[in-house]
Amino acid sequence: MRSIFLIGVAALAFSAPRAESQVAGAVAQGLDVAEASSGEAYGCRPSADGTLEICAIRGRPVGLHGIFPKYAEGKPSSLLRRHIYIVDPSAPVRPDRAGVHAVDGKRSLEYRGLGEVRAVEPILAWHARGLVYDAFGDRLVTVGVRKAEDLAAGSTASLSDSSWRAIEAEATVARTSVVYMVRAIRPDGSIWQADLLPILAAIREELGSSAEMEGEGDPAEE
Repeated sequence: MRSIFLIGVAALAFSAPRAESQVAGAVAQGLDVAEASSGEAYGCRPSADGTLEICAIRGRPVGLHGIFPKYAEGKPSSLLRRHIYIVDPSAPVRPDRAGVHAVDGKRSLEYRGLGEVRAVEPILAWHARGLVYDAFGDRLVTVGVRKAEDLAAGSTASLSDSSWRAIEAEATVARTSVVYMVRAIRPDGSIWQADLLPILAAIREELGSSAEMEGEGDPAEE
């Protein structure tokens, strides 16, 4: 498996109309226009152990139709992309309507971030990670964003200005992205760090028990 840095989605069964309505509005206001125009929000639900919130947004069909002209004549897939973002209530900054999708960049195909991160208390720096999985639930790439910037409580920072090189053969089957916060620095210098085990458990709730996530060190993260 190849890694890079920043995050998928699996079919979620959400039964909260209010949450769906809130996320649907967020899609229309915050996601990439092409993604939002055909997207449908699933909503949010608690993880099995109750420690995290798992939110998901449905995107465009899997594949590169509508992105690369040469795929216009091919057979599209009925599978839809899914963007999952995992919220840790203990985190001072949290992903919001977040995901990773493939786009036609200025020079080549690339992965680009979706959505934003929102501070719930003042922070001085933050680190978000994204995982991209294929249609079979295998991890394709790990991407991420690290920024040293002051964010006041309630303020946001965009993920859509972050991009990473993509391999065409992988992007054609990329289906699910998962985004979560890794670390943040508070004004007193203390560092909040995510507990990755519950996050892995949440990912496996959606993608199956064999789903992988990046280990410590992120050797290929860019």
